[in-house]
Amino acid sequence: AEATAGDLAAAARRDLSDPTLYSFSANNLLKRGLWHPQRDINLLRTQVWPALYAMLALQEGDPIRIWGLRKEEAIALLPEDTTMGRSYRRFHEALLDYYPAETSVEAALRIIQRGVLALRHVKEWWEGFSGQERL
Repeated sequence: AEATAGDLAAAARRDLSDPTLYSFSANNLLKRGLWHPQRDINLLRTQVWPALYAMLALQEGDPIRIWGLRKEEAIALLPEDTTMGRSYRRFHEALLDYYPAETSVEAALRIIQRGVLALRHVKEWWEGFSGQERL
């Protein structure tokens, strides 16, 4: 059966409540030893994009529509003059600069820096949003 709007909203709340969503950090990369940019960037992308869609699903109140958006369309819902809007735009730009040529280590590090920052902004939003829900 297809997920309902209520199912998607519940999943968004569950995902945004999970502390492992926000656990990607340079320290974790260094603790593992060898750095594998492609693998680490792919892992980060599997956290950054779903976090955006989960946040927008709750913020916009129409999870089915939100999950059907392309990344550019989802980003466009974020005001350009906000830290969230800027961080997601910069993350996306860094990905576009890096792929398909996987240009440099510096470009890979820029993706990681910007992705971690985007996740931090989602976490801050979630902490404020979930506090408001409890009132």
